[in-house]
Amino acid sequence: MTNNELASEQAWFQLSDIYLGRGKYQQAVDAARRAYEANPESDEYARNLVSILMSASGSIDELKVY
Repeated sequence: MTNNELASEQAWFQLSDIYLGRGKYQQAVDAARRAYEANPESDEYARNLVSILMSASGSIDELKVY
């Protein structure tokens, strides 16, 4: 893979960060979830998804759904 090529999960991961930075929480959650689902073995993608879910929900109780 060259520097100009990204695996789909890497692209979703980066997109989740962009959405989060723009305050588009639902889109950030969706992109983070797609990254994680593409590579569920990645601790980085799992932490990213949890972090974004916490930012979006603001409540641990809401995260229990996931």
